[in-house]
Amino acid sequence: MGVPEPFTAETGDQHKAAKTIDDFFQETITLIKASHKAGPLHLSIESGEIVLPGVVTDNRVTYLIYRDRVVACVMDTRTELNHVHYDFFRNLENLFE
Repeated sequence: MGVPEPFTAETGDQHKAAKTIDDFFQETITLIKASHKAGPLHLSIESGEIVLPGVVTDNRVTYLIYRDRVVACVMDTRTELNHVHYDFFRNLENLFE
């Protein structure tokens, strides 16, 4: 799969993005597990709203944390037409040193 290309979904169709997001995080976890040495895996997925000074927005960030580092994230932001745009990021560099 790799890092998905950014895409935009119409409002109300965000559920269609759920599989892509889930697969992206699951693949990242699989890559970490394959490269992980002995010991427990401390992984967590967290999500929150993006807040501008004093204003809660409809924008969100969902991210995977491993060893106190964000190793993958998905940003979903609203477009001017009120659609939802998804951007994907992954950084596993220097993770296992």
